Amino acid sequence: KTRQNKKKQVHYLSMEFLMGRSLMKNAYNLGLLPQLKEALDHLGFKAGDIFEMEPDAALGNGGLGRLAACYLDSMTTLEIPATGWADEDQVRQMIAECWRDNHYVIDPHTACGYFVMRQMPADPGTPRVLLSTASPYKFPRVVNEALGLKADGTDFECMDELAAATGTEVPAMLRGLESADVRFRDCVEVSDMAHYVEQCADRL
Repeated sequence: KTRQNKKKQVHYLSMEFLMGRSLMKNAYNLGLLPQLKEALDHLGFKAGDIFEMEPDAALGNGGLGRLAACYLDSMTTLEIPATGWADEDQVRQMIAECWRDNHYVIDPHTACGYFVMRQMPADPGTPRVLLSTASPYKFPRVVNEALGLKADGTDFECMDELAAATGTEVPAMLRGLESADVRFRDCVEVSDMAHYVEQCADRL
């Protein structure tokens, strides 16, 4: 239906979503926040206390997750449909084609969006923007494989290989991880994770 009506469609893919709390936000968006606060006050409750009781819905823990949440909120408000995905082979294909056609190195996340964007009808007179949200150097092995580069060394060797082949620069903070102190050494089986988390919480 969206394609038939030639409506706008946005393509964004992220493994992280930091949605935050919904009660106050939804009440505000519905124009009911003053009435909700008044009703809670009438019942002897403080609205702020009730809002704080809601768990913070989150998948992920970084700025990328917050960015995804902002996109979802905006697209919902503007009623812009957003769909799309790409499998691993298509991701590798897009990384290779983007480098071949544009001489630009993209990461697997961006490659997903690049694939989906290319499947959608485009108006030649309307430019389209694809947001790149990660560095290809976070996924050097996958990117190297897609570009036909050596990918059997360490991640840091893969970074150096990618930089030499493409003339791009490895982000200093990523490259510096090779000599950084190891902060965590525990390896936990999935079946033991709940117990491990409880142990960590008890030590806090």
